[in-house]
Amino acid sequence: YYRHDFSTEDLTHQHRFQTRNHQSDPWIQNSVSKYYSSSPSSSTNPTHAITNTSVHHDPFDLSDLMDRITKPLFRMARSIELDLLNDPDNSRPVALLIGLNALVLFGWKAASIFNLNSFMVRHFTSSTLSISSPKYWHTLLTASVSHYSVIHFVANMFVLWNFGPIVRAGIGADEDFYLLYALAGISSSLVGVLTRKVLNHTSSYSLGASGSVLGLVFWYEQAQPLQMVSVLGYPTTLQNVARGLVTLDVLGVVNRWQFLDHAGHLGGAMLGVGMYQYQCRLKNENTFAILYRIKQRKKFEVKKMYQLEQDENRVFWDGSKYRSSRGGDGSGWGAPEDPPFPDFARDFMSRLRKAMGADDNKDKD
Repeated sequence: YYRHDFSTEDLTHQHRFQTRNHQSDPWIQNSVSKYYSSSPSSSTNPTHAITNTSVHHDPFDLSDLMDRITKPLFRMARSIELDLLNDPDNSRPVALLIGLNALVLFGWKAASIFNLNSFMVRHFTSSTLSISSPKYWHTLLTASVSHYSVIHFVANMFVLWNFGPIVRAGIGADEDFYLLYALAGISSSLVGVLTRKVLNHTSSYSLGASGSVLGLVFWYEQAQPLQMVSVLGYPTTLQNVARGLVTLDVLGVVNRWQFLDHAGHLGGAMLGVGMYQYQCRLKNENTFAILYRIKQRKKFEVKKMYQLEQDENRVFWDGSKYRSSRGGDGSGWGAPEDPPFPDFARDFMSRLRKAMGADDNKDKD
């Protein structure tokens, strides 16, 4: 916890801020102070004193349960806020697409109330009608922003928000990013409709942003195939994820699984791969320019994750955990040399250390 040898004073100071998660509890601080002032063994054996005054933690503490629920929500909301405020060029186009998808989802729910489902099916789903009549060609695109189920919407938008900003950074322009999303959606709808027609599934229809989202994912996979990602908590490379998705969708098409539009997924993925190759070869855009823009976005994400940790410690503050994982001023292992967004981190820790009465010359982390 400290970069110098422990002393009795250090152990006392450390214990006061490790005894309980809620470090500001005056009862705990007063109890520790009284013990050290009255106990005959405290001066000779401070470790024994710490053991005797430890507080039992209830594993079913309601406050801990609330922290487990609210921490992910706070982290997600704060992450979105940092993206929109500090990297609007790459995050706002993605936010606009998510807003458009949310608007259509609201349209589906309103249609259920006012008995307008037939209108939504005709204009916001892709089916064989989409290619049989020019009147419904627009559904090849509108189906890519359409979700009937909230779970379906949340799953697609989660992936879109995680991959969208870095793909936008790599592409470098809003219009090219929107074009990739739209073309991947059209390709997904078209391949799905043609496959269903060949398999005589003419009565079925599909909707959802999965094809467009997979277009973005596979575009990024072409640029960064060895990018590490987490799938259900297991780390792997993006290339392995892409191979697994292609294998699953091919099996779905061969076995005629109808729960998902597997052919549509393949259509969107192929468009993403083709778009990247077009940019790098036929369009003669410098590949290093794409990789450089992606690298700049990754640097921002590192700074953002650092700031999220700082803000999380501010709201759900645990002094012992904070001091063990990061230096007092944020300069411990893994911290950037120039802390990003320093308006909070340094000021807050400075005030905190003064309140703790830390000796800056002796305890300088």
